[in-house]
Amino acid sequence: RHADANVLDRVARMMGFGVVRGSTFRGGSTALRELAHRARNESLTITPDGPRGPRRRLAVGCVFLASTLNIPIVAMGFGYDRPWRLGTWDKFAIPRPGSRSRAVVSRPIYIPPKLDRDGLEMHRVGVEQILNYLSNDAEKWAIAGGRRSGDSFAQPEVSRVAKWSTSLEGTQGISLIEELDRLKIEPSMQQEPSKATG
Repeated sequence: RHADANVLDRVARMMGFGVVRGSTFRGGSTALRELAHRARNESLTITPDGPRGPRRRLAVGCVFLASTLNIPIVAMGFGYDRPWRLGTWDKFAIPRPGSRSRAVVSRPIYIPPKLDRDGLEMHRVGVEQILNYLSNDAEKWAIAGGRRSGDSFAQPEVSRVAKWSTSLEGTQGISLIEELDRLKIEPSMQQEPSKATG
């Protein structure tokens, strides 16, 4: 519910997305309940860091939702060529008109059910590592330009109905450790992130 979220809110609504607002400090539990309700019929998109930082630190809410609802996390990193940066704690990026942007996406990552607090934290750290890796990769790619194997172009389109969501049907999901390994990221977790209770 912070100021940067107002910008995201307006853009998301223009593109046809529904919006649920909440943060660690204001309305977070209400937002989680609403997201759990919507996840039955809709794909969810979550901006991952909390309202006060630090920058690029993942809040635990998306990991909790994924574990509780048995839905995968698809991490996305975005990069822009010479974006405008707001003077906020998160250095919020706004792409310049006509500039190059890139998005890099993970495979669907499944989080084990019934995780305890330690298990949630281990998975939060792992997903955060993947998000930061993808964000850095997208930023480097946007600056360098060029094409990569398997890339595709998204044509800008503003519509009353969001056409951005895709089905995960037929897409092979993997565990957090498998995705860290695929991206060659050294896990910073203390133990194998699969701890579950009862």
